[in-house]
Amino acid sequence: MPIPKHSKELKLKVIQAYLEGSKGYKILSQEFNVDLQTIRLWIENYKAQGEDGLNVKTKKTYYSSEFKIKAVQMLLDKIPVREVRRRLNLSGT
Repeated sequence: MPIPKHSKELKLKVIQAYLEGSKGYKILSQEFNVDLQTIRLWIENYKAQGEDGLNVKTKKTYYSSEFKIKAVQMLLDKIPVREVRRRLNLSGT
């Protein structure tokens, strides 16, 4: 089982600080010494999947050909990657 680099408690603390609206990604990144893009990913996953989106994946997910074609078609339709991930319930890892 992979060992998470950051605890779930830390992730929730950072997300809560962001959702309170007083601090942005850059300030939180500096305050908690976590990469800005990592914080952005945590928040996106939390908004899409709740606390389950913060769990470390323990097994590889396999996707059907149809699912992959749907994802690629969305990208070809110029839908941003973040939006595709949100719509298809994909993590950023």
